[in-house]
Amino acid sequence: MRAAASAAVLASPAAAFAASGAASAGKKRIVVIFHSRTGHTRSVAEAIRAMTGADLREIKLVEPYPDDYRRTVDIVKEELSRSYYRPAQPLKVDFSRYDAVVIGSPTWWHHVAGPVRSWIAGAGLQGKLVLTFNDHGGGGEMECRRDFEALLKGNRLGSHLAIFGQVSRNDGDVRRWLQENGLA
Repeated sequence: MRAAASAAVLASPAAAFAASGAASAGKKRIVVIFHSRTGHTRSVAEAIRAMTGADLREIKLVEPYPDDYRRTVDIVKEELSRSYYRPAQPLKVDFSRYDAVVIGSPTWWHHVAGPVRSWIAGAGLQGKLVLTFNDHGGGGEMECRRDFEALLKGNRLGSHLAIFGQVSRNDGDVRRWLQENGLA
């Protein structure tokens, strides 16, 4: 199986979304916040945009990693051993304009990537409906859902999508996940 959606923190994300009143307003207003090093996470974000009309915002670092992949791997491993996450550039997002926020991360050593962690720490998302996803190279969800749950306390979480590699703009697993959460 290429993708797996985790059990939701909510009994029914779609029902919670409808109860919030947003569903009755017609088309849902969605923003996708993501970080992508190789383009895989970006492909999932773009699929969500193609299916829902969501706005996209990419998390960038104040001090980017080097272009050389091996060098970046060594630096990130060292930073992770110290629980250090480089600061993310601020994103200009008025969350009051959105019914739902989708946050996507590549998987770095079984966990949510540092740039995503750093951005969430200063995002101010309390009370929002938040869906999360991670893309991976074969390891599945690993610790990513638990990481997101810890990072996003105080929010209504929909189910989590763990998806392998790059996806097309009409990917069936992404569409089913969005439908399951009342966003498509």
